Amino acid sequence: MFKEDEPHIIDYILDKTDPNKRSLQVIVSKRQSKTSITSNKEMRYCGVCQCVWSGVPNWIDVSLVRVYPKGAIPRFGKKKEMCPRCQK
Repeated sequence: MFKEDEPHIIDYILDKTDPNKRSLQVIVSKRQSKTSITSNKEMRYCGVCQCVWSGVPNWIDVSLVRVYPKGAIPRFGKKKEMCPRCQK
């Protein structure tokens, strides 16, 4: 019925749900890296005011645009597009 080689079901569950285990940390880091990649694709660089901006949902910002000051976010790899502030 119970083999000495196999861990008990409680030991197995505790082992799999331990936060210090490597398997859970890999899943969390993959989730975070996917989020940063998607948000990076949405960001644009304005050549006029030299800021980085992105469109956001209305529950985050009523103006639907989030503008980051110069130097706050690296502009490397961002598409160059004029921000709505400079278009007005």
